[in-house]
Amino acid sequence: MTMVMSETDTDTSKADELPEGSYPAIEDLEERVRADEEAAVTFTLEGLTHAICKQPLNRPIYRRILMFFDEEHSTEEAEAFIAEIPEFTYAIQPEGRFLDVLERNGGIERVAVEDEETEGAESAEAIDGSQEDADSAAEAVEDSETAAEEAVAEDEAPVDELASLVGARWIVTDLGRQYVEATDPMAPLKQLITQDADRTETYLMVLGMCAEASQPLAEIERAVRALQNENKSAAQIQPSIYLDRLERVGGLYWKGQWNITEEGRKILADLTA
Repeated sequence: MTMVMSETDTDTSKADELPEGSYPAIEDLEERVRADEEAAVTFTLEGLTHAICKQPLNRPIYRRILMFFDEEHSTEEAEAFIAEIPEFTYAIQPEGRFLDVLERNGGIERVAVEDEETEGAESAEAIDGSQEDADSAAEAVEDSETAAEEAVAEDEAPVDELASLVGARWIVTDLGRQYVEATDPMAPLKQLITQDADRTETYLMVLGMCAEASQPLAEIERAVRALQNENKSAAQIQPSIYLDRLERVGGLYWKGQWNITEEGRKILADLTA
């Protein structure tokens, strides 16, 4: 009688033929690595934008960070830069959290620093094809799978994990550059100021005052009221509304007093030229 061996039986037989203590062929490990890469999180512009826009007042901070990483910088350099961003005054999260969010959503990436001696030793171990090397490769694949699953499941890393950022170096990704190009802060600011002619003069006056020097709230309120009394065609709305809207589109920021941003200064120059 001729016995027909199933495909499952064949695979089992092949596995049984492996000597005790042997390890899978390198092709099998490579296949697992490829499968892991395919299962990894796919970063998108939509996902990056969603993460950045969760807190509207943090949007200009994220954008400036992405622009800062157009050149390679360390975590420490980045944190010092972030601390000096005017809008960081509003932030309720530490500098490292901004880097964590951008990394987890594909806006920036770590720059690999390879040690030549270590790289050479790893190459020698790969050539030897030792049992220890194969086991390490398999463990690396499993760790990578776990990390990918956690990245999807968790929106943010726990605070203590921010310690892993220390000593890292960063560069903006292509996706990060796309976000910068797609989010010109001048456009919404210009639209706000020009979309209603009854309010344009007041917006420009407020920006002009803050361009000359930082202004206390009371002084801006006084100036807006005076303008409204003088020009009845000006929109008769609360001065705080002008300040709030200019702040939300990145024209002003509060740091003890009202200050004009770089974008606010540019749009003021453009519209009053």
